[in-house]
Amino acid sequence: MLTYRLLFNPQPLPGFSLQQVQQHLQQLLKLNDNQLRALYMTPGKVLKKDLAKDKAEAYRQYLARYGIAVTLEPQLELEPGPAPEEHPVAAGRAVFAVSEPPQQQSQTQHAANLGERPAPIRERRVPMEFTGDGREYFGIWIVNVVLTILTLGIYSAWAKVRTRKYFYGHSILDGNNFQYLADPKVILKGRIIAFFALVIWNLTTNFMPILSLVLLLAIVPAIPWVLARSLRFNAINSAYRGVRFNFTGSYGGAAKVVLLWPFVSAITFSLGLPLSLQQKHKYQVENSHYGLSQFRFNGTLIDYYLFGLKILLVIIAAGALSVIAHPLIGLLGYLLVFGYFMASLSNLYLNNVELAGNRIESTLSKRTTVWIYFTNSILILLTLGLYTPWAKVRMARYRAECTTFIINSDLDKFVGTQQAQVNALGQELGDMFDMDIAAF
Repeated sequence: MLTYRLLFNPQPLPGFSLQQVQQHLQQLLKLNDNQLRALYMTPGKVLKKDLAKDKAEAYRQYLARYGIAVTLEPQLELEPGPAPEEHPVAAGRAVFAVSEPPQQQSQTQHAANLGERPAPIRERRVPMEFTGDGREYFGIWIVNVVLTILTLGIYSAWAKVRTRKYFYGHSILDGNNFQYLADPKVILKGRIIAFFALVIWNLTTNFMPILSLVLLLAIVPAIPWVLARSLRFNAINSAYRGVRFNFTGSYGGAAKVVLLWPFVSAITFSLGLPLSLQQKHKYQVENSHYGLSQFRFNGTLIDYYLFGLKILLVIIAAGALSVIAHPLIGLLGYLLVFGYFMASLSNLYLNNVELAGNRIESTLSKRTTVWIYFTNSILILLTLGLYTPWAKVRMARYRAECTTFIINSDLDKFVGTQQAQVNALGQELGDMFDMDIAAF
């Protein structure tokens, strides 16, 4: 009887990174780090054997959904009866137990049983939607403001969670909304620690300047930790379709983002600014995960230097207008600079984000961005801040209208992992000291 076995191919399938595939292997095959290394030491290790052709093909299709490449090799049984079990390390090949493909893969199994390849998933363009309403959000916003004042700031943690839950819950992609899962009590603990840190800093600055310098030397190395912890806290408390995001950036990577590259930019008289910005975006994106899948960032240095050159030319043109024509004309020119910068940077960032072959397309208009920011600012001033909820909803809706997800795979293939609880201290220190950790 002709049977087949699955031989492992260490080369990831197109659209998957090596790190993604390794994470999937550990999840699906229940491998520890040593077993994973052993698997990659000798290509062609046996994952499963003694399979009928249709069953072997079903396994191949199932593993391909996670970027794992395997080869089907026929094995001919010369004698009837069960074949003797191969020792796990015999002949340099380890046999791993691959679990049965889940029932939700029945379409793939059916195609395999028929000896057919399943139809490829066609590219879909799915627009982002934001369904929030200014009047509805005003009710949440005004309660947040009043309770935060009455509780001397204690309610601010709950206010933050309520706000994010509202905007996440009204952000719709492919019929499903995003979720924000943070616990307000965890955020409050971080804010209390951050508050006392700020008080100590102010007291030492005013009464013990020398000690404040010592504290400054201690604070600077902590800034990368604050950045990395804040990004991780935000990521693991964000979810889509029940699958959490994650952030695994290291302290060393964060130190380059907030200390090294800004220093390079300073000593090169801002010539290194595009490099600093590109490295920051790359750090944020490529250390982010959705379930077991890692994001990729395709933005190049050339893209960022061209962006910087365009911004410089617009600034020069605005300055020339203010000198030649009128200062008010120059002010309008600088508003255009602001709009061009915000819209172009958002487009540059989002258009280079990729997740397992799925991409984002952002088409923010510079002119419309300037108009929204300008009119929002005027209306907030005229209403003494009461227009703020409508302004936030208006900008969120516009960003959603200009964002399209280009989906080239089945969203059900993403596998979630349980993340350890992370305290909010890093994020709240960033808030208290007004550190910029946003992408744009």
